[in-house]
Formats: sequence, structure tokens, C-alpha cells
Amino acid sequence: MAETFGYDYGPNYHPTFEVIFNTEVEDLALGILDEIGLEVWEPRQVLLTDEVREGAQDQIDNGAKFVDLHRDMLIQRVSSVNEIADNLLTKRMISNETYSDIRNATIPQEKMRILYRSLNSGGRAVKAEFYKVLMEKEPYLVKDLDQIIHR
Repeated sequence: MAETFGYDYGPNYHPTFEVIFNTEVEDLALGILDEIGLEVWEPRQVLLTDEVREGAQDQIDNGAKFVDLHRDMLIQRVSSVNEIADNLLTKRMISNETYSDIRNATIPQEKMRILYRSLNSGGRAVKAEFYKVLMEKEPYLVKDLDQIIHR
């Protein structure tokens, strides 16, 4: 969906806008283009923190906990680091610099160590997204590590 905004501002205030959406929104990308269609504020993931749905916070907590708990094993066993990094870069959860560092590393364990530095600085939401992507790319690894917790 696109919306056109008029502008009427003076020297004492800057142009602003407000986005209001219903609680059914799970994922939101927001970008701003100028009058000729050039991007002036690039799309980025917007975490909806005002009213977190029931269970959504638990998913973030559980994903982040899993990533923290299994750090050593994930560094040793994740084989699809490049695919995961591709996904996280697309979602703007890792920087271009981190992505390049991961791609330039030669062994998967070093790639994961670089990725972990970014996950730690990104916080729980980024760790939870990593967990979500990991479940998609390496479901048997996640299942195996999950069984370790529940023994």
C-alpha cells in the first residue's frame, strides 16, 4: 500500500506523520520516497512493541533463550550459515559489514562466531529471528538440541 502525504511545515517544526494499524499486523516494512520516487528513508523492520500479542513475547524469549543456551553446539553444527545470513540481511537484522565478514570467513564455525557477535548486539528480537530461520533451514538440528533441554 502507498500513501501520498502533503507537506505544510514551517521553520519551527518538521514534517511528521503517524502510522496507525490494527493489531492483526505481524510484519511491517516502512519506507519513504520523495516526490519523484527516490528513497529518502529506506525500508526497515519495525518491531511493534506497544501492544505485543499474547504469546509473541514468549516466542521471542524462547528463541533468544535457545540461541543463548546452545551457543557452543550451534557454532559447531550449523552448516547453512550463508543462507541464514542471507535471510537476516534481507530482514535488515544484520549489517552489510557483518554479512560481508560472514561471507569472507572460510570455515562455518568462524562464520557462526561472527554471526553470534551480531546476534548479541542485536538483542533478543534478532536472536529470536535467527532461531526462526534456523528452524526453517536446519529443523533436525533444532529438534536434536531441543531434546537436550528436555532430558
